[in-house]
Amino acid sequence: MKRIFNHKDFDIETEVDIGHDDFVYGNYVDWDRFRQECEIEILEYFEIYLPWGKEISIEEYFAFISQDCFTDSSMISDFSLDSLPVQGTADSISEIVIEFPRRNRDMISAIFDYHEVPSGFEQEYELPEELQYWPNIIEEEYDEYDYYMNNPI
Repeated sequence: MKRIFNHKDFDIETEVDIGHDDFVYGNYVDWDRFRQECEIEILEYFEIYLPWGKEISIEEYFAFISQDCFTDSSMISDFSLDSLPVQGTADSISEIVIEFPRRNRDMISAIFDYHEVPSGFEQEYELPEELQYWPNIIEEEYDEYDYYMNNPI
């Protein structure tokens, strides 16, 4: 079953957008930077282990490619995971050793896209309410100036 990214499961650092007049326009998130800085945590969150550049057994290989993100997408063929080189010779199938490819940012990005990890740049109005500086709830309770005075940077 496909597991979807949930921003509430991560400590996402927002940046504050301040104008020349020192008025806070709101938060923003650079999701590409988040993806890069939290790559290991995100992969662990989805329980994906990528044995970059290592030799793996045939059993480990089949366990790897049977993960949802590979079986439910074209990543196996896109990244030539179906034609990895076999190391040496073996007397039995269980002794076959496969060399896993070196680190590939495009594969990581494809895995994150499959699990719907956001990418790009999102401004205040595009962010989930929990990440906003000026959450929509305050429109009914305060005006922006009062909220800003009570919650300065």
